[in-house]
Amino acid sequence: MLTQLGAEVPPPRERAPSDDPQALARMATRDEMRQPGTMERTLGRRGGVGMGGI
Repeated sequence: MLTQLGAEVPPPRERAPSDDPQALARMATRDEMRQPGTMERTLGRRGGVGMGGI
């Protein structure tokens, strides 16, 4: 998921510098502000238990 989100964040300076939860949340928020629905589309691609993909 991080790779998918990182691929959608245009400038490298705005990518999360680490896998720290706060950094990831900032990156996701910026991407969501730039392109609403990004998180829903990204998470919607991944099926599995807990995401409605039983």
